[in-house]
Order: sequence, then C-alpha cells, then structure tokens
Amino acid sequence: MQVSIKWLKDYIDFTETPEQLADKLTMAGIPVENVVDPGEGLEKVVTGRIEKLEPHQNSDHLQICTMNVGLAENIIIVTGAQNVAEGQVVPVAMVGAHLPNGMKISKGKLRGVASNGMLCSAQELKLDLEKLPEEQKTGIFILPSDTPVGIPAKDVLGLNDVVLEFELTANRADCFSVFGLVREIAAITGNKPHFPEIKVNEDDNTKLNDIFSVEIADPDLCSRFSTRMLKNVKIGPSPEWMQQRLEGAGIRSINNVVDVTNFVMIELGHPMHAYDYDKITGKKLIARRAIEGEELHTLDDTSRKAKGEMLVIADSEKAAGLAGIMGGFETEITDTTTTVVLESADFYGPCIRRTARACGLSSEASGRFERGVDSETTIKALDRAAQLLQEMGACTVCEGIVDVYPNPKQANYVTFTPEQINNHLGTNIAKDVMLNIITSVGFDVTKDENDEITVKVPSWRNDVTCMADISEEIARLHGFDKIKSTLPNGVSLHEIFKATMITEYFLESFKKIVDYETTLAENVGNKEILTTAKKMGFSDQYIAKLWKQDEVAVYNLRKEMNLFPVYKMIETSGCGGYIPYFYSTYEKENDSRISDKKKIIVLGSGPIRIGQGVEFDYSTVHAVTTIKKFGYESIIINNNPETVSTDYTTSDKLYFEPLTVEDVMNVVELEQPLGVIASLGGQTAINLAEPLMKRGVTIIGTDVAAIEKAENRDSFEHIMTQLGIPQPKGQAVTNIEAGVKAAAEIGYPVLVRPSYVLGGRAMQIVADENQLRTYLKTAVAINEDQPVLVDKYIQGKELEVDAVCDGYDVFVPGIMEHVERTGVHSGDSISVYPTFSVSNKAKGKILEYTKKLGLGIGIIGLFNIQFIVDKEDNVYVIEVNPRSSRTVPFLSKATGYSLADIATLVILGKTLKEQGIFGLYPDEKQRWYVKVPAFSFSKLHGMDTYLSPEMKSTGEAIGYDNKLNRALYKALQASGMNIQNYGTVLATIADKDKEEALPLIRRFYELGFNIEATKGTADFLKEHGIRTRTRKKLSDGSEEIFDSIRQGYVSYVINTRDIHSAASNSDGQEIRQCAVENNVTVFTALDTVRVLLDVLEETTLGISTIDA
Repeated sequence: MQVSIKWLKDYIDFTETPEQLADKLTMAGIPVENVVDPGEGLEKVVTGRIEKLEPHQNSDHLQICTMNVGLAENIIIVTGAQNVAEGQVVPVAMVGAHLPNGMKISKGKLRGVASNGMLCSAQELKLDLEKLPEEQKTGIFILPSDTPVGIPAKDVLGLNDVVLEFELTANRADCFSVFGLVREIAAITGNKPHFPEIKVNEDDNTKLNDIFSVEIADPDLCSRFSTRMLKNVKIGPSPEWMQQRLEGAGIRSINNVVDVTNFVMIELGHPMHAYDYDKITGKKLIARRAIEGEELHTLDDTSRKAKGEMLVIADSEKAAGLAGIMGGFETEITDTTTTVVLESADFYGPCIRRTARACGLSSEASGRFERGVDSETTIKALDRAAQLLQEMGACTVCEGIVDVYPNPKQANYVTFTPEQINNHLGTNIAKDVMLNIITSVGFDVTKDENDEITVKVPSWRNDVTCMADISEEIARLHGFDKIKSTLPNGVSLHEIFKATMITEYFLESFKKIVDYETTLAENVGNKEILTTAKKMGFSDQYIAKLWKQDEVAVYNLRKEMNLFPVYKMIETSGCGGYIPYFYSTYEKENDSRISDKKKIIVLGSGPIRIGQGVEFDYSTVHAVTTIKKFGYESIIINNNPETVSTDYTTSDKLYFEPLTVEDVMNVVELEQPLGVIASLGGQTAINLAEPLMKRGVTIIGTDVAAIEKAENRDSFEHIMTQLGIPQPKGQAVTNIEAGVKAAAEIGYPVLVRPSYVLGGRAMQIVADENQLRTYLKTAVAINEDQPVLVDKYIQGKELEVDAVCDGYDVFVPGIMEHVERTGVHSGDSISVYPTFSVSNKAKGKILEYTKKLGLGIGIIGLFNIQFIVDKEDNVYVIEVNPRSSRTVPFLSKATGYSLADIATLVILGKTLKEQGIFGLYPDEKQRWYVKVPAFSFSKLHGMDTYLSPEMKSTGEAIGYDNKLNRALYKALQASGMNIQNYGTVLATIADKDKEEALPLIRRFYELGFNIEATKGTADFLKEHGIRTRTRKKLSDGSEEIFDSIRQGYVSYVINTRDIHSAASNSDGQEIRQCAVENNVTVFTALDTVRVLLDVLEETTLGISTIDA
C-alpha cells in the first residue's frame, strides 16, 4: 500500500514532515517502509527560457544558449541538442545538481566556452516515458511556453509530492485505504479529519430495479452484492488531480470510469468493478461458483479454464469475470461504452486468495478481499464513484440501487474495565485517557457504568474482537515507548519456564538485558552505563539505535574511554602453553601477546552458507601462507570452526570473532596492523571495506573506491561507457514504482536482484509487472541504502574469468564456459575449462574487456567477471566482482596457476612481471576440466530444486580427462548424481521449451528409456513419433505423477516452466519436491540434460531395429 502526502492532506491537516509522520505512524503500529520523494535529484533543476541561441564557433553540432533562469543575470549553457529554439522554456540543471540518473552537474568548458549547467531531457529527469508523446521522449524536454522561469522544475512536472510506502500487516485491512490512514493520523495528531460529503443526484429517471437484477447463488462466497447504473456515459481521461493521486498510489491512469473505480478502492478501501451494461446478456449479474472447465475470457485477453471452487460473476449465459480479481473481456469498458453498471461487493477472502494464486493474477483488488473488506461500505463506494463521475460531467445516475445482502453483518461489542487493561499492559493509564484513545479511532462507547465499559466496534475493524484487542489499541496509541518492557503483571519466571521450557537462569538473564534497555535509553552518553551495557553484550549498533546516534559516535566514545574487550585463549584439548586462538570478552586480563612485527589482517568469509562456502577459505589460507613467507605477521579474523583458516596453526594469530565492523575494529585497535585485506573473504568481507575505511583503517589491495566502481550501478555504468564495453540495459532503483518504471522502459523479461550480495540471493527473472511488484514487496528490502538492480534478461552462453590485476597489467589464467545458459546462477552451473563452444573472436573480446575493466576500475588483486555471448557472438558483461570468487580453487587446479598466491603477492606490492608473468593469457591446457555443483536438496527440506539466478548448490566436484564427455562423466558421478542408463524419464515441459526438448527426449527414447509425460507434453511427443505414457496433472486433482515417482521406476524427471504461469509452476514445484524425497534426479535446465545424454550415449549401447 502506498499513498501520497497530498492525498492524505486532502482530508486532514498536519504540520509534520513526511519523515516525522512516517515515524509517528510506525510507532503507532502502522509501519511505513519507505518515504519516497519522486522529485529527488531535482532540487537544483529550475525552469529557464532560451533568450538567445547561436552556433558554437568551434563545433558544427554544439549551440550556445543564453538562459533566463530567474537570476539577476542570464547564464550561458552549451548544448548539443538539436530540438531547441529561442523562446522555449526548458528544465535547467544548475551547477551542483545531482540528477536522478546519477549525473552530477559541474561548471565546465566545451570547446573553449564556459557552460554553467545543462538543459535536461525526459530520460535525465527520469520521467515516465510511456506517458509522453513521441516528440518529448528524446531530446530536450520542452515545457509549456507560459511556464514561469526560475521556479523548481519538479513543481511544473508534478513531482513535488512525497509518497509513503506502507508495510501493513494483514489484520489491519482498514488501513489499506486513505480514509483508514487519515483516521489513524487524526488519532495520532489530535487533528480532525474533513472527509468529503458523499452525495449523489439521481438525475436520470430510469429505475434500476426495472431493468437490471442481481443474484447471489453462493452466499458462503459472496455475502453482499450491490450495483448502481450510470447512463449517458462519456469515456475520456480523468482529471489531472486524480491521475496524480493514482500515480502516487502506484496505479496508472486508463480512463475516467476505470480511474474512478480505482480511486474509490484506494480512498475507501473497497474494490469496485465497472461493466458495459449493453454487453451483459440477460441484464443480470450472478455471483456463483464456477462450472468446472467453463471458459473465462478475462480483461487481459486470456482464456482460462475455471475450476469448481472459483467464484465468478456471470450473466445469464456465461461467466463475465473472476470475482474480486479481474473482469471479463466481453463486458470491458471501451470508448464506445454509454451505459455502465458499477459493482461493489464483499467476496470471501480465502476463495479470492486461492483463485488469484491459481491464475497468477494477484492485484490491488484481490489483496483487499483477501484481507477482508467492510460489507457496510458497498453502498458508500457506489455513491462515491457515481458522485465523482457526475462531478466530471461524464454521466447521469439512474434511480435506486440493487442491493442483495442476505445476512447483514451484526455489530460487535467488547466489554472491559480500565483495571483489566492496566493489568494486561503493566501500566497505570487513566480511564478518561483510554476513552479518548478508543473514541478517536471510531469506537462508540455504549455503556460506562461502575468502571465497566462497553464499546461498539466500527464495522471496518474486523481485527478487534475481544478485550486483548482493545488493550492493543490503547497501547499503540498511548505509545509503546511510554510502556516499560516488563513481564505481564502477575506472571512469574517459573510460569514462563513452564510455558517455554527455557531454563529460569536464562530467563532471568534475558529479563536483566530487557530491563537494562530502558536504563540505557534514558542515559544517553553516560560512560558508566555504557561500560555496563558492553559487559552485558549490547552492540555499538544497538546502543546507537537506543541513543538515536550514529554507530561511529558510540565507537568514538568507547575509544575516548579506552573501552575495548580483552582477548582470551580458547582452550584447546591436549595443547599446553600459548595458543594464539582468541575470543573477546569485556574483562581485565588480555591473553593476546602483541609483537613488534609488521602485521596484516585477513578477513575470512564467515559462516558457511549457500553462496559462500569453503571455496573462499581456499583463498584466505593461501593468502596467509604467502603473507607469512613475505615476512609479515599474519592475522585471521573468522568465526567458522569448519574451515582450514580457523585452524590455529594456519596463521600467526586467529581471532574467532564475528565479521562485523565493531568486532573487526576491536582487533584493529589492539593489533594496529599495516592494513586489512578484505577482497579474499567473499562478499561478507568486502562489504566491511567501506565502513572500516571510514573509521581510518587502511584497506590493502582493491580499495573502497574500486569496490564502489564495480558494485555501485551508476558508477559501474559510467566506467562501462567510458571503456566502450556493452552490458545488458539496466537500472538501479530505490523504490517499487521506480522498479516498475525501469522494467517498462527496459522491456520484460527482466533480471532483478539486490546489490551488494553474494550467491545471487533473491535474484529472479520476472516476466511481467505483477510478478515484479510481488518480488519488490516480498523478496527484498528496497531503499536508498539497498538499491535493487533491474536488468534486461539476455539469453545466451555464459562464461566467466578469474583474473589478477596489479595496476599495470592483467593476468587471466583461463576462461570457463558454463554448460547452462544465462538464467542459472554461475555457482549452480557446470563449468568447463577450456571453453568448448565459443569462437576465438568472442574469447578475444572477453580478454580485451577483462583487461580494460581490471585497469579501469583500479583492481589490485583478484577479480571475477561474468559474460554473456549471444547467438550473434556479441559479448556483454553481466557483472564484475572485485574480489576472490568461488571458482578460484577450480581454475587454479585446472590451469596450474595458484591465483590466490599470485594475487596476495600483488597486494603486497610485487607486480605480475616481477613474479615472472608477462602475458595476458597463457596457452590453454590440452585436457578438459569440469566443475559440477553438488546439491543437498534432500537435507534442505522445502527448497525448490528449480535452477534459477539464486544459488542453491552446497558444494562441487571436479572431473578431468583427455575427452570432454569422460571428464563430464567423472564430475557428475563425483557430485553424487545418480546416473542410470535405463529406466523411465518423466517429462513435464513448458510450451516454450517443447521444440528444444523434443530431440533430447528422442535421444532418451533411442537409448531404450520409457517416456512418461503430462498431457500437453505427451500429446506433443506422440505427434512426433515418440511412444509416451500420459499422466494427469496434479492441478487436475490426480496423483498419478506422484505414484510413478514413488514406485521407483523413474530414473529422471525433466521439468521446465513458463515464468508467466503460476499454476504450472505450483505443479512443478510439487513434482520436484516429490522427486527429491524419493532420490530421483531432477533436471530443470535442458542444457544439463544435453550433457547427461552426451555422457550416456558414450557409455551405453544404443537400441535400434534390425532394419535401421
């Protein structure tokens, strides 16, 4: 849910800034996820008129503009734009502006003429190109000629509003509306709302009951169904103010009728739908269960087969729409519509949720029905929609409403006493304060006798049913921050122990920590309190949060106090004496002995998890060995007992500490090293580089500036443009609407992922706007500090290199080619060295781009680049990782070059040439090396086996041989894959993959495998001469597929999916899970199937007829 500040201010006045309002709402239990300023980056962009335009004397394409920007004197701007003319008013970015696309405007000279700003295009202002006429999409953006000069451009462009993005819990359905949020703001601020008076003039004497009817056939799925009719409808655009309010809510304008229904949905929280009356057969609408298998032609021009549990809205002949989700194509409002039926109803939430998921059609409307709407609002919504259209002069309104409401909702009453509330909360809130709170949010007091209070719950508050709910209302509006963290009155630790079975000793410890939070929060900057807090285990980050300070401020105060932990030796069985293996504690005696040697700290990779395993530990261990040989004291900070780097004999010193800024800085303060190496421990370590640098730590090797160039999207794009290297079109976005806009500009499908992560975490290919919105709302945190990358998804061969750069030269020991094409994470792909299918031209480009990027970014040490080669042999860069990667051990073993050792020597100052490495790329080995991922799906219950951009493998195996297929066979066997050359292949293939899958399945068939498939796949295979046993789909209620897998005769399951189809994806996931549970090998990428077949054909006798 998102809404603009202007829309809220339409109904209530408040003086709080958007940020202050967001904080107050969040503290009151209405969490605001983001405060988005659409005009951000336009602070120094103003309107300006071109007073004079003359050609540049030293250029045939530049022009000199004399600009009036409202200052005492005109300014000169040099432009290369060809669509400008004298007298035009345009947006002008003044010197110092930092535009939304990341461009910084500074004073400069172009061919000898000083330029004091820049004329802006729509793209540079990040305007929505879809809403602009063609002539405004390119070149300088031309404003209306009567636009005043010198005023902020965002005021003229309608970007002077601020949007609040809410992360509301499902139980607060009432707040999924502007009215609901305004009620909350009124309660928080004490200001009175001024809601619009809803009043309709029924100015058409046609009586609706005479010409139209409504029926509820299944009242368990539809509790109320109300309609109104509008005649003499004039379809056209909605007013600009309404379009702006809808845009702030993330909804695009369509036409006045549809916009009004969307406006009312957001305003009142009640979804509506509009039908073309003339297209409704029988002039009747029926809310009924779908007939199994009946055709549904929905507004997205898609035909669907209905299931019996779905709720549809039908006319007398056919289903006219999916109730609460999407209307029907035949009754759509079009430019020729003159009579409209407005629908406002209350549908059963669980039914809507099941249908939306089955059809992959979640929407703003379905989301509201899922959470529960207010039955009492249906008439109000109809009247509001009619009123708005009538005020636009777009219709007349017929007499009456058809309203079917078989079981009217009964009011809910709750009785309580102030004593009960105070006992429940552990407070002493006065009775009159409680009454003021609950009446401020719409509760009516119906009884107040002898301290017993009864309130009538407003119809829109479905979440309030008992005294505990009233207690929560009072607590959140009184202020959670005013209520001390205590155990509930009368509840002992022993009772909590009995309920939780947590030992009372630990419960007492928890209680002390919770109690001390209050003391800490009330004593900002108190050194004695801080000392106690550190001993209790409070982190700098949490103390900073309680003190409302920056974490650095807490660290600086500790430094001033010399308040740091000491380090104790970890007891090691069977070893006496001094063991340099330490953990931290806030005590007195320090066991760590500080030497006079020059020291270097290497950051490890932290706990093993998917995406970051022992591959990174390989680089850490080799680096430490090289550092010791070079004469430095080597120190490792890592907290994973399952790695070689945390063997205390590996380094000179081992600090077993979490990889956080605070813990690393504590070690740095004690050891005073020459610097810290952050580029060998994977993403965990490299993410610490910037905060450590800000605290004065020297980062050895690839520095923070280079990391920023590689991992910040705007900086990386700038480098790529400078170097002339192509990459898939993409943008970094910081809010949901920016993501939707970016994807629309780039074109679906798009690849979306968070920045600064490892293992493709939360990376996904999305096919349309609905999927993108779901991803941005549920899969990632998106904000200014955590942008999400939206890239065009290009299908092709994926390759990668690990390389070393010393600032002068670059060394690439080998190029690896992935068997699986783009869309599968590199860690889950089969990698082959040397390459097996790309041209020398493509390899030449890869080496050229690698050298340019290593030197251009400023890498000192290891880096990794992933490439796409498309079918035209074009090479694109996917990403550059300015650190060690998981393929370093594989490539080091395959090529014979120890990359980690070479890179460490480079970091310590020894160039590649000084190490005897003079070329960019050595001769390739005359042998094949294959790396195959290993998976642990059977142990990670619930993880989907479908290979995607998010990494899922937990290990890898290597095979090598003089023949590629034999190397593949060895690696596949070593990875734990169950390779069989007989049995049955079960195939369920997406339509888009059927042609590609056909020759692969034919190869299985010719090897003697039996083939089973779901109906669509089976029919396709039979048409092409492959005998296939048909299995019914799970979504049809059959368990035939499960039975086949469980009976043990299926050797392989091949399952591909269409990212547009939610239903087939659900079936596929269940099939894959069943296969994993029964130890059957699953393939979701046809490229992997092709490799398996190459291996099987080399190791299996084929089947043929006698006359073949």
